[in-house]
Amino acid sequence: MFRSIADHRYYKLFDWDSHSGTNFFKQFISGLLITVALVGLDQSMMQKTLTVRKERDAKKNVITFGLFIAFAQTLFLGLGVLKYLYGERNAVPLPVSNGKYLNTDDIYPLLTLHYFGAVGAIAFLIAVIASTFASIDACITALTTAFSYDFLSIGNLPHVKKKQLKNRVLQGVNIVMFLIVMLFWNSKGAIINTIFKMPDILMDPF
Repeated sequence: MFRSIADHRYYKLFDWDSHSGTNFFKQFISGLLITVALVGLDQSMMQKTLTVRKERDAKKNVITFGLFIAFAQTLFLGLGVLKYLYGERNAVPLPVSNGKYLNTDDIYPLLTLHYFGAVGAIAFLIAVIASTFASIDACITALTTAFSYDFLSIGNLPHVKKKQLKNRVLQGVNIVMFLIVMLFWNSKGAIINTIFKMPDILMDPF
C-alpha cells in the first residue's frame, strides 16, 4: 500500500514552482495564518492550552498538538491518494480535464455513496454530520463570546442584563452564519480557496 502511494503521480510533498498555487512557501504562509486564526478564535482549542498550569507545559502542549496534527494531515493525504488509486483501478468514471481531476471535493462522496456499500455510506454521513456540528458549535461559541466581551464589554453588566445581551448576540451570530452558508452553499470551497490564494497574490511579484 505504501509503495502504491509513493509511486503515484499525486504523491508530491513539496512544490517548489514559484508560479504554482501549491508552492511550498505560499502554502506554508497560508497554513501559518490559518493556524494562528484557528487557535486564536477556537475557544475549545484555546482552553486546551490555557488550562495547563505552567507556561512551559502549555508550550509542550502546543508543540505536541502540532505534531499530532501533522501526522493526521499526512495520513489524510495518503488516504487521498488511495482514493484516486481505487477510482483508477475500479474504472470509476471520474471527471478529468487535461490530465487533472475536476470537482475533487465530490469524489469521496461519490465513492462512499455508490461504491463502498451501505456501511461506507452510513459511516460517511454520520462523520459529516458529526464534524459539521462540532465545527459550527465551536465557531458560534467563540464568535459570540468574543463579540460580547470584546466589543460590547458585557463583563461588568448585571447577570440578567448580560444573559439577555449574550442571547441576542448568539441569535445574531446564528443568523449571520446561516446567511453565509446559504450564500456560499454551491461555492465548491471558494472561501477556503480565497484564503489560500491571498499569499499567492501577495507573493506573485516576487
